[in-house]
Amino acid sequence: MIRSTAAALSISLVLFNEALGGTMKECGNTPVEISRCVIEEILRDISETYTGLDGGGISSITQEMTWKYKVAISREERVDFITYTVALEDDGSVRIVDREKSTKSY
Repeated sequence: MIRSTAAALSISLVLFNEALGGTMKECGNTPVEISRCVIEEILRDISETYTGLDGGGISSITQEMTWKYKVAISREERVDFITYTVALEDDGSVRIVDREKSTKSY
């Protein structure tokens, strides 16, 4: 009985996710699984919004605080930093709350 109920719930969640256009993610419960979801969302955002064409690409992504991550992108003679503040929604998806850009020149 429990397995059939769990299977029905799983199917319902899949159908609900498809109705939303596949936007719902299940990030899991461990810190590593949640970090993975956050990093995936950050990488998606960078792919959609970052316009730098020169340089060496992403050199690091670090977790500064629980919900704050800092991305370093190497460029010619400088490093661009994007600091993300994120939130984990009730449906398990990650929402970017704030994005702050800065640059360090050499």
